[in-house]
Amino acid sequence: MVSGALAVEVRTRGRTALVRPHGTLDAVGSQTLRAALLRCVAEEPNGVVIRTDRLHVPSGVALSMFTAIAQEAADWPGVPVVLVADQPLDCGLRCFATVTAAVGSLPARAHGGVATLHLTHSVSAPRAARRFVAETCRRWGLEHMIADVELVVSELAENAVRHAESRARLRMALRADGLAVAVRDDSPAMPAYREPDVGAPGGRGLVMVAGLSKVWGCLPTWVGGKVVWAVLRLAA
Repeated sequence: MVSGALAVEVRTRGRTALVRPHGTLDAVGSQTLRAALLRCVAEEPNGVVIRTDRLHVPSGVALSMFTAIAQEAADWPGVPVVLVADQPLDCGLRCFATVTAAVGSLPARAHGGVATLHLTHSVSAPRAARRFVAETCRRWGLEHMIADVELVVSELAENAVRHAESRARLRMALRADGLAVAVRDDSPAMPAYREPDVGAPGGRGLVMVAGLSKVWGCLPTWVGGKVVWAVLRLAA
């Protein structure tokens, strides 16, 4: 990815995303780097490593973008973002001297369980998603969460079928801090969250998703699609 004076080189090592920006971290460069990092996060790696050896950070430039990206990655898919730098940057991220050390600090695999279902582009997709949710929650001992998770996943699957008009992939991940669900499709169009008019039919889908989730969001993918995700609290 290239924009203005900053280019972003992205590679992978196993399940880790390696990001190496080249250039100056000015206002335009920050936007370019942020866009690349979000797309890396959307691929659900076990972590993101940012090399800074070819990144020029002008004096006085705020590094809050790194902190914000790390928080978004922690929300979903629940992975760390770390730096490789000669000297620690004042942004709150862990910093390592080498790529090997940074990669070695990342978790080898997700905690808890992971389950995936590929959904066809058909009106039966939401029903298949609900059935998969019920089966997976029972297998993980989360029977008490089935109703809420079904509502969230059904809405995300319905959006993929109706608006994205593409096949989709549902992924559920059991984490220590919650149950994460995500639906990936081929459309770049981001879902629009808006408060529904009282008495108007429809329009309540994402409002419901937000109400049932502790956090939710949407990220663009490298191939031009998107992933819409939500994390639900583990009910007692």
